[in-house]
Amino acid sequence: KSIAKTLHHLGKHEETRAAAITCEVCFELSKSRKGLISVEDIRRTVMKVFKKRKMTQAARCYDFVFLHIKGLKVKQALKRDGRTERFSPFKIFKAIRKSLSQAGIEDGRKCETLTKEVVSLINKKYASKVVPVENIKEDIEYVLVKHKLPNVAKRYMLYRYM
Repeated sequence: KSIAKTLHHLGKHEETRAAAITCEVCFELSKSRKGLISVEDIRRTVMKVFKKRKMTQAARCYDFVFLHIKGLKVKQALKRDGRTERFSPFKIFKAIRKSLSQAGIEDGRKCETLTKEVVSLINKKYASKVVPVENIKEDIEYVLVKHKLPNVAKRYMLYRYM
């Protein structure tokens, strides 16, 4: 379902394409010597298959398919240059995922949990106001430190100031 949903989001949904990719993922997973396959193994394999098929946009979108955020109150973010843009939990997700990855942690569930916590915190603090990007970044740092992930917080701060 997640593969079909990803293709649907991209406007490339065809039952046969989704079925073919699913079969390829299952084949790749069957080559694994592990007895028990984790959700993270499946995510990684789906991403690998998308990339192998030169579907990089689908690979980027695939992780976000799992991120279901309900009751999003914040609608806009204020950029440093004064422009406003649509608030995007996906950007938070990507930044956290990148920081986790740079710290050697490949855990989609942890990334999803951290993202949801950051978005929840922002929702509570700013409700339906425009939230400055700097405050979003501070809230991300706060959540990373709160979860005892100093290495990830350090990587995020370095990424943030580049």
